[in-house]
Parts: sequence; C-alpha cells; structure tokens
Amino acid sequence: MKLLSKIKKLNNTGFFYVFISNFFVKFLLFSSTILIVRFLSKEEFGLLSYVDNFLSFFLIFNGMGVSTSILRYISLNIDEKEKIEYFKYGLKIGLFFNLLLTILFLIIVNFFTFPFYGTKMILIILLLQPTLSFLFEYGIMIFRGNFMNREYAMLSLLYSLLLVFFLVFLCKYFGIKGVIFSRYLSITISICILVIFILKFFRNKVKTSIDKRINVKIDKREFFSYSFFSMLANSFSLILPINEGFIVNNFIADEIVSAQYKTAMQLPMGIQFISSALLIFIYPYFAKHSLDKKWIWGMSKKLEVIMFSFFSVFSIIAYFLSPVIVSIFYGNDYLEIVPMMQIYWIVFSVNAGFRALPGNVLSAIGKAKFNTVNAFFSMIIHLFICYIFISKFGIYGVPYALFIVYVLSGIISWIYIKKILN
Repeated sequence: MKLLSKIKKLNNTGFFYVFISNFFVKFLLFSSTILIVRFLSKEEFGLLSYVDNFLSFFLIFNGMGVSTSILRYISLNIDEKEKIEYFKYGLKIGLFFNLLLTILFLIIVNFFTFPFYGTKMILIILLLQPTLSFLFEYGIMIFRGNFMNREYAMLSLLYSLLLVFFLVFLCKYFGIKGVIFSRYLSITISICILVIFILKFFRNKVKTSIDKRINVKIDKREFFSYSFFSMLANSFSLILPINEGFIVNNFIADEIVSAQYKTAMQLPMGIQFISSALLIFIYPYFAKHSLDKKWIWGMSKKLEVIMFSFFSVFSIIAYFLSPVIVSIFYGNDYLEIVPMMQIYWIVFSVNAGFRALPGNVLSAIGKAKFNTVNAFFSMIIHLFICYIFISKFGIYGVPYALFIVYVLSGIISWIYIKKILN
C-alpha cells in the first residue's frame, strides 16, 4: 500500500508524463540514427557523422544558454507576468546571439578546408538548423517550468515522431539529402504547433495576473549572467565527445574508422536519456527548493544511490550482450565495433549514474559559475589525455580518456555540493 501511495503521488506530479515521454523521445531519436546507418553506405554515414560533429561545435552555444536559464526562472515562486517578461527577454537574447553565431558559421565554413568532399555544401544547407532547434527547445521550457508536464511531454514526443516518420520515407530514397529534409520538416511543423500552445498559455496567464501587477521589472543582469555561465558550462561539458570526434576525423582521417567509432558509441551514449528524463523532471523542484539545503542534500543522496545502482547493473548486462546488440541493430558487418562498444557502455554509465546529477543540482540552485570552471578544466584535461591516448593506443584510447575525465569531474562536483550544503 505504501508503494502504491508513492506511485500515485508521483503520477499526480506528472512524473510519468515527463519520464515516459523523454524515454520514448530519446528512443525514437536513437532509432532514427539506426535507420540512417541502415539506409546510408558507410562512406555516406561517415560524411554525415563528420558534418554533425562539426555542426555540434555551434549547437552547444545555441541560444547562449537561455533555455536552461528560463527553466530555472520560471520554476521560481514569482508573479506570472514576471515570468512572461523573463521569457520574452530570454527569447530576444537567444535570437540575437544565434544571428551572430550564424554569421560566424558562414565565415568558418567558407574558409575551412574539409577532409571529406561535399561537406561544405551540406553545412550551408543546414545553416538554419541551430536556430530552429533553439526556438523549439526554448519554447517547451515554458511548460516544464510551470509543471505542465502533459503539454511538455506531448510536444517533445510529437517532434520525435515526426522526425522518424520523415526519415523512413525520405532517407531511404534521397540519402543524406533525405536526412536534411527530414530534420527541417519535423522541426518546422513542431514549432508551428508549439506557437499555438504558447499563445494560448500566455493569454490565460496574463488574464490572471495583469490586474495584480502591471509594471514588472526583471533582473536582466542576473538572468544574462546565469544564461552566459550555463552556456559555458554546457558547452565545455558537451564538447568532450565532440573533441573525440574532431581528433578521430582529423588525425585518423578515415571514413570507415569514423563510421565505426560513431556507431560504437551511439547506443551506449543513448543510455544517458534515462538519467536525462529523470533530471528534466527534478530540475524545477531543486530550483524551487534552492534555499533549503537540508532538502537538497537529502534528495541528492537518495537519487544518487538509485541512479548509480541502476546504471551499474545496466552497464554490466549491456557489456556482455554487446555482440548480440550489434548483430541485431547494425548487422554482422559492424561486429568489429563490439570491443569499443563494451568500453563505451561503462563510460556513459559513469556519466549518467555518477556525474550528471551533481552538475544539474548545482545548476538548479544557481551555481552555474562553478559548473563552468569544472567543465572548462575537464575539457582541457580531456583534450590533452585524448590526444596522448589516441597516439599510444589508437582509436581505443578515445573512450579511456573520456572515462577518466568523467570520473574526475563527478568527484569534484560532489565534493563541492557537500561543501556548500554543509
């Protein structure tokens, strides 16, 4: 009865909407990558992997971190009109920053020499993808921050379903061009539907709050600072696997090796969607209780025990089932990636079960600057270790370097949380 009561309480908070929808969203997105592997040749997939890796350097700066910032500020106990003002201000910052990012992107693409033929043309076609991705990601945060979990889940799932649907019909017949068309169609349709939801939300909220507070002032400096440091922290953190791809593509410069490396890490990287789904749900609650140190420390410990235990067991099972997994999802032509995939199961389980939680907790309680410093030094150390390891151990040195950095970064974050909460 006690267990049923807890499950019912979780259901009332919308936990299962967020968790299940995020689970299926990530599952569908990774299914789309498997479809791409099936429909494209190794050479085409290697080229697409290089393009996505190059584009990822710009996507990590997408919107200057205002998506993370708006989630925190909307979760706080402030007036509804004030939340709307923060939303509009963040949108202006994000779009202006993306305009500058687009100009920089064009300049670099035109002057950079790419190792694979056709890269420049594809990158120019994908010019608008970062801005469209920012608009959708930023828009759905208004619902997550207001604990409107059903709307958040529906919109997130819609985008993923559309992407897989278009990939099935376009990628098979049009190759890489079909992948690009699928991305644009799915994100554009999703944004149009999102706008309808947001306009309805704003009309209802303004009606309930405009008589209470007409002139609203927001702390733009604090919002901008938090967004900036959140962007830096996220970018330094996300750049770790991107550094790997850059080193592999430019030091080894082999399309086949690039495809094997990218394929080996696809499914293991996907296990992070489980921790991501949980962290997306709990983030607003930690932001709401940011001044209650006892609650934060107690909840952090409980969640860490659950997450670490789950991912430890998961990684062990996945390790031994890797040959079967590769055979089912990619075919016997990719069986040579099994040893590397086994390593990546452990690497990304450490990230999902040990490193991800403290970073998100620190972000939710406003410690974005510490996350920035930690992520920056992790990036520098990773780049150095990765270069050394790949020189000595070849392609297998890449996951070992990432493992070392994930462990060190996680330990530092937990030490800092313990310090500030005591």
